[in-house]
Amino acid sequence: AMIRAQGAIVGWTATTDQVLEGIANA
Repeated sequence: AMIRAQGAIVGWTATTDQVLEGIANA
């Protein structure tokens, strides 16, 4: 469960980075 939670956090962080990058590039 801990590992799955960590993976979800990392995935969410990566998605947020992409969104912020898209906003910066817009």
